[in-house]
Amino acid sequence: MMKKRKVVGVKLIFDDTVIGRSVEKVKVCEALSKVEEPFTVKVENISCPVARYVFGMEEEGLENVLLKAKRVKDLEAGKKILEGLYRIEGVKALAFSKFEDYSCAFKPDVLVYILNPNEAYKLIRSKCMVGYFVNAKFSCVVGACSEVIARPFKLRELNVSLGCPGSRLFLKDDEMFVGVVE
Repeated sequence: MMKKRKVVGVKLIFDDTVIGRSVEKVKVCEALSKVEEPFTVKVENISCPVARYVFGMEEEGLENVLLKAKRVKDLEAGKKILEGLYRIEGVKALAFSKFEDYSCAFKPDVLVYILNPNEAYKLIRSKCMVGYFVNAKFSCVVGACSEVIARPFKLRELNVSLGCPGSRLFLKDDEMFVGVVE
């Protein structure tokens, strides 16, 4: 049996709906790690430029941001990473809520699990035992925003992420993300 770890429901909002309180200046990875009560953050209030880009905002010179933050070796690598991101146009906000006892403050689009590798193995193995095959894609340059929210939402399939340098600040050394669409 899996130890009880954090599971967060995420809802992509394409209108002016606000679920719970409205929050400003938060990173997506931080929201996943710290959510207690339901809240909504508008895309323009996400404090990470990569996450804003993933959820539809145009961010000029983002490859330069990646280079300055030492997330990539050079501008060409930054361009390649940006080309490989999963983006969702038209998102106005994201709502976050703890997912406990199979319930959440809303019907989540994606469930994000914060697990250690063995717990992630057990979760993924439970999916594989019913015929599911995992084709994971991650970069360690971007994390939760593209890899376990946008990609599962767009492709309707599970993905894993070891996080990015920003999300590693909020994860324990033995934790990783798994994004699941039910």
